[in-house]
Formats: sequence, structure tokens, C-alpha cells
Amino acid sequence: MKDGLLPTPCEKSGLVDIQEGPYRVHQEWTKRKSGQQDTPLPQAGEIVRATLVQCRSRGVRAYNEMTGIITETTAKLAG
Repeated sequence: MKDGLLPTPCEKSGLVDIQEGPYRVHQEWTKRKSGQQDTPLPQAGEIVRATLVQCRSRGVRAYNEMTGIITETTAKLAG
């Protein structure tokens, strides 16, 4: 268990360790970016789920729009 979170199946298999670039971008979506902290928020799974629901209901097709929704959702759920 890393940072109090259970490992994902990809982390258990070691696949994440050999991936780079676009295959790892999701790891940055829900990290705390204030001060010296760069750790996943405890609500990371819920933030991503709520973001994906919002993107689907709004018909979002651009990555920059999605990252804006991630920011909004993080502010609502993680404060």
C-alpha cells in the first residue's frame, strides 16, 4: 500500500513501471499541487469518477476541457 491507497492491478503487475508519457498522465489528475505536496488526494477515485460523468454528460471531447473539469471537481470534493 502506497500513500494509504491500495495498488491498482497495473501497479501490482509492474506494468505502470514500464509505461511512460500518455499512459501515465492519469497519475497527475488528482495530485495535490499546493506547496511542496505532490501526493494523490484520498478522494482520487471519486474525483476521476465524477469528472468522467461530467465529461460524458457535457459532451466534452477536448483534453483541456477535461482538465478544467478535474480542477472544478477537485475543488468541490477535496476542498
